[in-house]
Amino acid sequence: MIWNEPGPSPVQFKIRDIEPSDLNEVLALNNAAVPHVNALPLEELDRFRSVAAYFRVAQADTPVLGFLVAFLPGADYGSENYQWFLAGYDDFIYIDRIVVAPTAAGQVDLVHDDLPVL
Repeated sequence: MIWNEPGPSPVQFKIRDIEPSDLNEVLALNNAAVPHVNALPLEELDRFRSVAAYFRVAQADTPVLGFLVAFLPGADYGSENYQWFLAGYDDFIYIDRIVVAPTAAGQVDLVHDDLPVL
């Protein structure tokens, strides 16, 4: 994206904790982003709510525009990549996935807008 070209107006959004009612929207966003992230069943996504240190969504009005899932050391998470960090580091934040809806691409920055609260 070239920043000085006219484009869509920035999306106004808020970042909040995921709620059970968001899971179907988040699942659709996640699975539409394959192969950039792996597909997940709804049960695994729901399990992330209890094991992830950070699982928040960006929302404007009603649609969920994106989400970020991150884990801290000691989480019950079997990802090979997460396990690599766990074996080599004592203190880290493992960002497992960031997914943003195509309609909000380049306008929703979950990492810089919220993640530092950990």
